[in-house]
Amino acid sequence: MGFKNHSLRGPRYRYSRYADGSEELYDHESDPMEWKNLATDPKMEAVMARFRLLLPKYDEPEIPKHAIDKKRMRRVMKRINGMSKELKEQSEANKLDPVFVKKIYAETR
Repeated sequence: MGFKNHSLRGPRYRYSRYADGSEELYDHESDPMEWKNLATDPKMEAVMARFRLLLPKYDEPEIPKHAIDKKRMRRVMKRINGMSKELKEQSEANKLDPVFVKKIYAETR
């Protein structure tokens, strides 16, 4: 969805709030293709209020695109992939532990 955008799905409704504050609400029972946005319908305020309570209270700050050195990150991934077959498989499946990757990133120049 993008930075500071959130979408929640319940058994019947899908609710989205975007970084600009706009909202969408769709009833998947009557509108599975999401053609009619119900967010401005006063009758749906209780449904919207329940979804709003489930939104994150805090968003992590956005990381500037220049903050990650791509060449350094390639060296990190090459190093991790060379450590063991298991780590290489985790890397290929995009399932590496972020804390571990940050540690290796800090050690790699």
